[in-house]
This record gives sequence, structure tokens and C-alpha cells, in this order.
Amino acid sequence: MLDLGELEADNVSVFVARDRDAADGVADETAGAAVGIAALVDRSDGTGEVKRMFVLDSARGGGVARALLRALEERAAARGIRTLQLETGPDHVAALALYRDCGYVVIPNFGQYVGDQFSVCLEKSIALR
Repeated sequence: MLDLGELEADNVSVFVARDRDAADGVADETAGAAVGIAALVDRSDGTGEVKRMFVLDSARGGGVARALLRALEERAAARGIRTLQLETGPDHVAALALYRDCGYVVIPNFGQYVGDQFSVCLEKSIALR
């Protein structure tokens, strides 16, 4: 998990999905209730990590997570990140299905997740733009 200070770091990009239907016709990109969030941590070595990926229950099944992941991957490619990694739990069946459908493959646990039976780590190669 990243705390607020870590989310504000220069190597972190935060993505927020908003409910445009709740924006009441306001054309501001920050209008509408937040329904999802994801963060990209640029490790400055050609790799990045997806963190804080979350979508409200009420917004699940509508493509929010897929859109967040696509935006995050586009930013990663623009920053020169060639490999994205992430961690989730083995009981997060929908998340695992989404990641696999988006081209992520299970890898050995990395970093702080090594030896953690409640973690599943995945990775995807990103085409640079």
C-alpha cells in the first residue's frame, strides 16, 4: 500500500475514474464521483508497479478497471517503462481474471511479497511508444 505522501512522489502517477453521470453536466475532468483508482510507480529502471488498483462495488462490471489499467499502461509506455508488475490476493478472482485477460502472467513473488502465501504477483511487457 502507498500512503498519501508516497502517492505524491514524482515517480508516481495516480489515475482516478469518475462517474460522469453524477457530474450534472459539468465539463470539468474532476467532476463526478470517484469510482476507481490506480497508481503507477516508476522504479526508474525500466520497470513499474501497479498499486492501489480499486473499483467501487457499484461500478464493477462496467469496464472501469480495464480503462484504468489501459490508461496506466499508456503512461508507463510514455515514461519508457518496459515491464509492469503487480500484486493481488489469490481470492481476488475477478481481479486475477482481468489481469490475465489484459495480458498479465503469473510470476514468482517479488520484493516484499516473497514467501507470502496470500500474494499472487503478475507481470506484463509493455510496448514502448
